[in-house]
Amino acid sequence: MSSGPQDQRAPRREGRLFRKLRPYITTTHRWIGVFICTYFVVWFISGLVLMYVRFPAMSTDEKLATLTPIGWSQVSLSPDEALGILAPDNYPLEFWLEMWGGEPVYRIVDWDDVDRAVSAIDGREIRDVMPERALQVVQHNLSAPAASLDRSYLRSDQWTVTGYWDELRPFHVIALNDPRDTHYYVAIDTGEIVLDTARWERFWNYLGAIPHWIYFEFIRFDTDKWFWLIIVVSGIGIVSATSGLWLGISRLRLRKRYGGVNVTPFRGWMKWHHITGILGGVFLFAWIVTGLLTMYPGGFLEQREVTRAELEQYAGNTRPQFNLAGRDGLIAAGATAKTAHFIWLAGRPLIILNQGAHDALIADGLTGSFEAISDNDLYVAAQLLMPESKLVLAERIIDGDEYWHTGFTVKKLPVLRIGFDDEANTWFHIDPASGQVIGILDDVGRLDRWVNSGVHNIDLAFLFKNRPLWDIIVWILMLAGLFVSVSALVIGTKRLSFTVSSAKRRRAIANRSSDTSKEIMT
Repeated sequence: MSSGPQDQRAPRREGRLFRKLRPYITTTHRWIGVFICTYFVVWFISGLVLMYVRFPAMSTDEKLATLTPIGWSQVSLSPDEALGILAPDNYPLEFWLEMWGGEPVYRIVDWDDVDRAVSAIDGREIRDVMPERALQVVQHNLSAPAASLDRSYLRSDQWTVTGYWDELRPFHVIALNDPRDTHYYVAIDTGEIVLDTARWERFWNYLGAIPHWIYFEFIRFDTDKWFWLIIVVSGIGIVSATSGLWLGISRLRLRKRYGGVNVTPFRGWMKWHHITGILGGVFLFAWIVTGLLTMYPGGFLEQREVTRAELEQYAGNTRPQFNLAGRDGLIAAGATAKTAHFIWLAGRPLIILNQGAHDALIADGLTGSFEAISDNDLYVAAQLLMPESKLVLAERIIDGDEYWHTGFTVKKLPVLRIGFDDEANTWFHIDPASGQVIGILDDVGRLDRWVNSGVHNIDLAFLFKNRPLWDIIVWILMLAGLFVSVSALVIGTKRLSFTVSSAKRRRAIANRSSDTSKEIMT
């Protein structure tokens, strides 16, 4: 079947400039398409995998699963004494107590994201953890006597390739030797278990996140080179998609049809590429552009983070101290707690005892008594986040909405939304169970939520709440984009083969002509 046009005449509505540009646009689209659509085929297939298997990360549930209940009877050091040994300049960003291979330890994360730890038994700082000790910790915390050392002093691998891990490197990797072939990563500087991966997760990521995000270790480890590679590939994709849409729309005839019947002048693969390219090309263009914007080039659409000043104002304390009273009652009530986080809220010291990701108790640090924090208490305390602005929004989100819901990322629910009348119309999201700030959104962040997450991930709360509606819609769009890319590859390959064959024939004819001329001359 021929793949050529039925009628080569261009529609009269084309302008003179476009007719002059058409050959260049066609050539550009044809040959760029051969290159970029190869990646698009990979991108769409890997995107389907990425819908269901995300890149490895340790969730709160997974983190708590690696811990045993706090052995309060072994805790000899008070929080105040631990802070005195670690000597931070200000109250740290995070400060908590957990078990570490049968030993209670205090851990802090300072404002520069540096992690440190000190034993709650004898006050020694935990540093330079040896492989044998890392293995003991995993065996004890996870009741896994068959665990063994897989790698030691690892700087980076495929699963720790991003800059997120820079403050935690290097690692000891412990193999659990279980049916899931689970590996646990232990930070050498503090001995903390920070990541787990399973065989199925690693396998599917090689078909999903890694090709989709170009997360291959040899590329991703150099953030600058990886960033510019994404920019270049996205730019080529935008040129290809834009030129394709331009050409496709210009050749489409809905009224004065080709031969009085057809809306397209093409046949075969070209026909289907033309039609689906217009329909699917719009989504393809949107996906490429929004994919590029997720890189936040030049900081465009990048949501700001909660500032240190805001968190310190909300805490109502900057001094590195935490007096713990009523310890006996705390121990009795928190007997099964796996972590104890020491926080300040509006000048009050509080202890959050976590037994599970959604199971926490709150104790007053001064009295040791347990209490619930009311929403009204948090609304009042939240004013400290931005004292120069007026609080204009205070609501409890129970089931999630378009700005706070569980789609690709698990988000804590219920949550309190606190809004201010500052220039950016800032919202803070606060965990009502602990009083901790867990998110921020302003005008930029809300726009980013629609432009990037909303379009690129089809991240819409009403679709996720009505699954498999989300799955059906995304599969249809992804398969449409995949068909456009595959058809472009088929057409491009045929054209390339034809071009190569033509070039060979021309060279053969030229050689025969040259030989004939030589014979005549002789």
